[in-house]
Amino acid sequence: MADTTRTIEQFRKLRPSYFKGDTSDPLKATEWIRELEKNFTLLNLTDAQKVVCATYQLQGKVDDWWQFAHRIKERDGQPLTWARSQEVFYKKYFPTSLRQRKEEEFLTLEQHNLSVMDYELKFEDLSKFAPHLVDTEERKARQFERGLRSDLKRIIAAFKCPTYAEVVKRAQIVEDNSRFVPPSVPNTQKKRSHPHPTQNYDNHSKQQRTTYHHQERTVCPKCKKPHSGECMAGSNACFRCGKEGHMAKDCPEQKNN
Repeated sequence: MADTTRTIEQFRKLRPSYFKGDTSDPLKATEWIRELEKNFTLLNLTDAQKVVCATYQLQGKVDDWWQFAHRIKERDGQPLTWARSQEVFYKKYFPTSLRQRKEEEFLTLEQHNLSVMDYELKFEDLSKFAPHLVDTEERKARQFERGLRSDLKRIIAAFKCPTYAEVVKRAQIVEDNSRFVPPSVPNTQKKRSHPHPTQNYDNHSKQQRTTYHHQERTVCPKCKKPHSGECMAGSNACFRCGKEGHMAKDCPEQKNN
């Protein structure tokens, strides 16, 4: 008796919530059971201790119903284990029709646009309604893998992960890597303009012609003007054709041209 009292005191220090059965949401019953199981795991309770501690968290009409159900089972020689207690509790406060809908929701669960982390949370929540589908690590891993997005599924399937934890871990790694985009190098430098080969040729030819022109037409020391050939300054000869008898402006060769 002393051990039971001490166990209940330790359990109550965790401040577990009460269940009064005055809610219209059947999912509240499953949330209450999950909270109890977390505390049971923390305290490492035995099966009998779980039943006793859970009983202390029932209030109002739920407590009356539970005490009645407990007495009937004991009278029939069927002591309530924690597993049997959950079965009786769910039958009363979590209808079979709703459990079937939740199981179907789990069977058709797929990732779609969810992140791997969000998909995992939803998977964990719904898997409690279909424990027979995740009763081994292998089955749980394959069920989780089945609902992954197609691009992730193709990669994860190649690893053949034996455990559920490994499938989740690898899926998160692949997802994180697929989101990484290498930073683009800013194009701050303008591209150098390379002239067309013909342009280079034309510029070179022009430069050569200019050089040749300057070399050919040097400044005359006699008339101080640039020209080629013999200087006609001071003579009666035409500056254009070199013949005498007329000036350059009246040169017949210019008229013919």
